[in-house]
Amino acid sequence: MQSKGGWQNLDTVRFYAAYAQKIGEMFKGRVRRWFTFNEPQCFINLGCATGKHAPGLRLDDDALFVCWRNFYQAHSLAADALHKIDCENLVGIASTGAVFYPATDSAEDADAARQLTFALPQGVRTFSHILALDPLCLEGRYTRPDFIGINLYHGAAVRMGEHGPEEVPYPTGGPRTAMGWPITPEALAWGPRFLAERYKLPLYISENGLSCNDKIFLDGEVHDPQRVDFLARYLEALSLAVADGVDIRGYFHWSLTDNFEWAEGCGQRFGLAYVDYVSGKRILKDSGRWYGSIAGSNGQVLF
Repeated sequence: MQSKGGWQNLDTVRFYAAYAQKIGEMFKGRVRRWFTFNEPQCFINLGCATGKHAPGLRLDDDALFVCWRNFYQAHSLAADALHKIDCENLVGIASTGAVFYPATDSAEDADAARQLTFALPQGVRTFSHILALDPLCLEGRYTRPDFIGINLYHGAAVRMGEHGPEEVPYPTGGPRTAMGWPITPEALAWGPRFLAERYKLPLYISENGLSCNDKIFLDGEVHDPQRVDFLARYLEALSLAVADGVDIRGYFHWSLTDNFEWAEGCGQRFGLAYVDYVSGKRILKDSGRWYGSIAGSNGQVLF
């Protein structure tokens, strides 16, 4: 399809709708919650505007708008088909974007974080949830999702300055993942709050986790205490949002196994299970056993 224009071609919308129809029929009665798309901000903005991800394009604003419009239409047609196939089907999308959290407990800083989370400045901060969610959830011209998935890994602290919201620089030497991303569990306490306020829909944390420099130790096991610590901190932060009444329906760790990551290939390891890419052998990491106990108790073991 990319050779025929990809998301610039309206045929892509039609083919995607037919695909959703077929998959819905195949899994009728077995699957009733669906994400039509994962991270449209990545495959449209990073794939078609910055060229960082496949298909590696640098389209102008007019062409990029066509891609976004076709995505909205594809989601709508797919959601309509899935709803028609089974009236119990619920359909959403998994969105990603910049998330901010207040630097202090003040209401002013909370408002500053809310403003920047839904801002749309030019440049790197154009990577925003509102690109995907506002047209689908607020405008009324497309089929509204039944729920929202949030792919959230980190955020940035914000305070209200004299001239408006100001991002607080991440501290030099602060903890980071193997990808270089800052470790900020506060983002999982505040991001879902802000999205629930704006869109008034149930939420799933559809991705959260970190890449580590995992290895097989001399005892043949993969010990990753940094991942256990990360998840404990982030899940505790998420519990604060739940305690405040945010309708969180579920949490999905990214990922089950080490995998092929966008433009990073197999160089970054996000899994709960280690994959030896030479032999294909899988080894459950310490974090996989720990997370199994958390899931088995529905989070009660965490506390």
